[in-house]
Amino acid sequence: IMMTIASMVMSPFGLDARNFMVAEASKDREEAIGTDGKERLGFAQLRPLSDDEEGPFLLASLFVVPEARGKGIGSQLVEGLVAGLRQRISENRPVYALTLASKLPFFSKLRFRQLEGDDLSRLPAALALEAGLGRIIAPIAAKQPLVILRRDELSPR
Repeated sequence: IMMTIASMVMSPFGLDARNFMVAEASKDREEAIGTDGKERLGFAQLRPLSDDEEGPFLLASLFVVPEARGKGIGSQLVEGLVAGLRQRISENRPVYALTLASKLPFFSKLRFRQLEGDDLSRLPAALALEAGLGRIIAPIAAKQPLVILRRDELSPR
């Protein structure tokens, strides 16, 4: 996971195996990618933006291998992480995401909305620095702007 994050120029902040969900498929071929005989299709993490689970969360490190894109794996990872959060906490918490502008249609389907104007000045402190760095790095590394998104509802569709 760390190698993919580095190669895709994703944010390395807050990586913690406990926050990740991994999508895997059984391998038909003999040369399995993992030692468990499963092929990794994608992964994502949902990490708290504070020391406890009382504050907002950040959906981060969402990646699906190119061959598996468009098959609902990314959506399942996001909804699976949100469902796990919903089971652990009693009240809604906002979930933020930092992503490239070209990914906005995908996130809109998952009920994330782009933050603009005054909403950007009210970002959680733990997210403001990461977002600021991303707004500098994304146009250079990915040739497109970073957008900041927020989902307010943890409930299923």
